[in-house]
Amino acid sequence: LADETGIKYRLKDHDITYAINLGDRESITSHTPHPAIVFAEHEITASGGFKNRMEEKAGFPVSLEGMQEPTSYYGFSNDDDELFVAHHVLRGAVSLIVSARSRVDIGGEGFARGVFRNTHTSHRQISQDEATNITRKIKKIISEYLLKDAQITRHLAGGEWGRGKKMKLAELIGDIQKDIVAKMSPA
Repeated sequence: LADETGIKYRLKDHDITYAINLGDRESITSHTPHPAIVFAEHEITASGGFKNRMEEKAGFPVSLEGMQEPTSYYGFSNDDDELFVAHHVLRGAVSLIVSARSRVDIGGEGFARGVFRNTHTSHRQISQDEATNITRKIKKIISEYLLKDAQITRHLAGGEWGRGKKMKLAELIGDIQKDIVAKMSPA
């Protein structure tokens, strides 16, 4: 990657960053070392310490006055590289886990469909076959990256499903995302 000055950056030199709503800022940032981009009704701000002075480069806070929300988002297709898809799936998984009011079954069909809805809010008609194939890919990634991770499965077992457990799971998934980003980055 290169910025506007032509200086090249490796993805592994950058942060895994949460993108959160203003109402979730305190509960998320108090339980994780990762920085966050915070979306409020009228502006976007940064929270936490970013590498490479990202707050300055992005010009935070960014005003949203007069802007409208996008009408659709299509995170990935069934044809995209597995690491690229895994990055989106894990981000969607964190979002579902953090917002869950009760224990989630990350290996279940409902969780995979929830991740699909989190990563695809498109007004474009998606065929049933395409949705099924993407959901199948999501389930495969969840199985390979989350359900085979001993720390995550141990953390999912037993105990109260409270804020601390959700934040620890989000942190563990963030660590897996860092590994994925490192694999995606050219050496």
